[in-house]
Amino acid sequence: MIYELIDVFPSFLYTEVNKSIFLQKDEVLVGGKGGCIDAQAFGVRFEAKGFIAVTNQRVLFAGQTDFFDLSHAVTYGINLEDIMSVSHAKLGRSDKLVIVDKWRQMREFVRPDIQSVIPAINKAISERKSEAQTQKVIVLDFTSLKDTMVKGGIIMSTYNCPTCNASLEIPEAGKVMVCKYCGTPIKPVDIFERIKTLL
Repeated sequence: MIYELIDVFPSFLYTEVNKSIFLQKDEVLVGGKGGCIDAQAFGVRFEAKGFIAVTNQRVLFAGQTDFFDLSHAVTYGINLEDIMSVSHAKLGRSDKLVIVDKWRQMREFVRPDIQSVIPAINKAISERKSEAQTQKVIVLDFTSLKDTMVKGGIIMSTYNCPTCNASLEIPEAGKVMVCKYCGTPIKPVDIFERIKTLL
């Protein structure tokens, strides 16, 4: 799907941003024009006017819900950490913004000088990655692993050995547990890496 950006940003869209985008916890709009750029989306079934919003957590497109209705709904959204690349290309005389996600799916936005939004998106991605790095949890032993899991709302008492798949009880303390069936050493950080997506 190609999204064409329109040159004039109607003032009514500023109010539509607040009505159609529900920001997540600690999420704010970033970039110029209050983090929004007006746009038009060309889909297989319809053509919808709308806007692109860049936040400190996501890039979103909200399209008009009906041709005669000025209300909008988010029809495309991607978390900043799921963006693999943002690049500039040409489509005839227009410029094209290409967003590729980590699943290798591509979205294209077309408008003269669209590359002006790329720095805002890249800055938001960079700041999001920096924030994630500072929030990393260091798991040194099984005591800190248990504490981290409890804070994340996870109750887990057994773990399958990565080598032989045997079910092992997670110890209350210590820095390494050894599989009693195959002798594989398992560190708390190994377990944490496998379950951190649940936290």
